[in-house]
Amino acid sequence: MTTKERVAAVDGWFTLDDTDPRLLGNRCTRCGSYFFPKASAFCRNPSCDGTEFEEARLSNRGTVWSFTTNHYAPPPPYVAADPFEPFSVAAVQLPEEKMVVLGQVADGVDPATMRVGDEVELVLGTLFEDDATNPTYFALYARRRMELFGATPADFAKVKVKNAAHGLANPNARYRKAVTEDEVMASPVVAEPLRLLDICATSDGAAAVVVSSLEYAQRRGASTDPRRTVRRGTRRRRRHDAQGVPRPDRR
Repeated sequence: MTTKERVAAVDGWFTLDDTDPRLLGNRCTRCGSYFFPKASAFCRNPSCDGTEFEEARLSNRGTVWSFTTNHYAPPPPYVAADPFEPFSVAAVQLPEEKMVVLGQVADGVDPATMRVGDEVELVLGTLFEDDATNPTYFALYARRRMELFGATPADFAKVKVKNAAHGLANPNARYRKAVTEDEVMASPVVAEPLRLLDICATSDGAAAVVVSSLEYAQRRGASTDPRRTVRRGTRRRRRHDAQGVPRPDRR
């Protein structure tokens, strides 16, 4: 009888110590910010220009920042059970490092009993591939907004109704069909609390604003109706999670 060798799903991301498992991140020696996955060439803190880091074993306990349950199997290369079984993902805030990390909720935990702010700990389990897709991230932010500001699924449905109305009026829109709030609320759940019609389509687009001096614009033939702007600069400090994504903790 042979024994299967247990290896980390991603080498160097965590230890394999069952008694004290730890995520392996690093810390900027200039500003003290922690990162997971590890930062490399530059500090991901937008207000720091540090380039040197020291390895850090991160806390293995934290509090639930947000969570969601995926009801649709992600596309390949994700390896799903057949038949597919919904799974839950939690964003966990580490108090000492002041960062948020993402992971799959352990088997046997009923998501109906979970609440934002619950204390949780890191445990080791079997994982084939990354389990977070775009709807997962959207749902984490949606639930966080519900917790902080009292938003409801009906509020999210109104956003879809508004966007669909604008698409109907745009001849270049990918989808040109009006929907009602009831239709959104009746569509299948993808990642709680978001439903199929809440999720944006997978597509790409681009827009650009060209800013120049008035003289240059006139030389380039834009002399009919140049738009004057007043030079203005602003600076804002923003809180970021481990991936450098702004947290939706403000209205």
